[in-house]
Amino acid sequence: MRNKKKKIWIIDDDLAILQCMAITLEDEGYQVLTFENATVFEKAIERNLPDIILMDYYLPDQNGDQLILNLEKKKKTKKIPVILISAHHEARNLAKKNGVVNFLAKPFDTDTLLNIVKKNI
Repeated sequence: MRNKKKKIWIIDDDLAILQCMAITLEDEGYQVLTFENATVFEKAIERNLPDIILMDYYLPDQNGDQLILNLEKKKKTKKIPVILISAHHEARNLAKKNGVVNFLAKPFDTDTLLNIVKKNI
């Protein structure tokens, strides 16, 4: 599987969606790391870098727009592609203005998830 070395980090506080995305992407050969909140994610990204980030917009400890701004401020993280995930339509507009590479609307099917990841990784 050619995707084996590609690292995908997923941040979502909905455990069912987090597990579904992780299993789907792991089955395609990606290396997946999951986070339930922005705080743990931000600590982890100081030590290691993913190839792409899938991020829910509404997180319990920080909104996606602030987390994206934090990533863009740092030289080592500003080039990492971010795909914003949300069930809220207004998050799509925020994604466009915050430099997100793509938007994934909840609910989504696994084929859509895989196509968006493959297109942007």
